[in-house]
Amino acid sequence: NTDQAQFKDNYDATNHLLSTYEYDSQGNLVQIINPSAAPILTQSINSFNYASASGRVVKYPNNELVMYSNLSVTYNLNVQELSNYCIKISTRQATSKSTPSPDYKFNFNIYVDGVLVTNVNLSATKTFTLSDFITLGNLSSGVHSLKLQWTNDKSNGTYDANVGLQEIQLFKKGTVAT
Repeated sequence: NTDQAQFKDNYDATNHLLSTYEYDSQGNLVQIINPSAAPILTQSINSFNYASASGRVVKYPNNELVMYSNLSVTYNLNVQELSNYCIKISTRQATSKSTPSPDYKFNFNIYVDGVLVTNVNLSATKTFTLSDFITLGNLSSGVHSLKLQWTNDKSNGTYDANVGLQEIQLFKKGTVAT
């Protein structure tokens, strides 16, 4: 039936749906339908696969990278195309020691290509918790450095904060931020 609307899907190089074009029966563009705004996972990084560290980090079982003091670790992000990106980071209190307080959070500066992008507070519970989305902004195609700098180590005779990292997830948000 020629009186029906026609649809054409537009995909990126990795076969993710970017948009759907709706045309009327005469072939005129009616609307562009964008898929869900939910970010798309593009890279999952094991915490052991860091490019550099500012000091001694310790590899625990189950891919847990542990820092006993304020240090930074840098990872390579493999970006396939220009887009707006964000990350999630899985953290926990790594040792049997307690954190300074029940509401203590690990504080991190997040750098991309040497530029401070944001500062975030991440979970310091005993079990790994994946953070909320952390926006990195627009990244061009290629390899970018992601530096995670822990800033608020605290310890005394009764507590000792020790951050464990397990995984970093890179997501494409789908559109270039303006």
